[in-house]
Amino acid sequence: MKAEPRLPVELACRNLWNFYALGHYDSVLFDTFAKVIVKHHESLQEVDVANALRAFAYYKHTSSEAAGACLESLVRTTIRSAHEWKLQTLAVVTNALAELDIQNATVFAIVKNVIV
Repeated sequence: MKAEPRLPVELACRNLWNFYALGHYDSVLFDTFAKVIVKHHESLQEVDVANALRAFAYYKHTSSEAAGACLESLVRTTIRSAHEWKLQTLAVVTNALAELDIQNATVFAIVKNVIV
């Protein structure tokens, strides 16, 4: 983690998923990964967004400044790219947003249009 600025965004997102899958939560690590995501948000792929949102939702990691900025980046990426994503990814993303009580009408309208 000392090399955090050089940590690729896909590894940060994969690590978030791994911590979720292992049932391990560390707010400092989650914030570190969140900062990487914000810094490199333009490189996010659909699986990265789904992995990160799933982990943040499961642990309700929302109260730090880093988490807030990260969630905003993830929502913006979803809005920009959701029309190209697989239905399974959209299901994970919308479920995570619902668990986080993030009610973004734009995201839900895009998902609805993709499904319909």
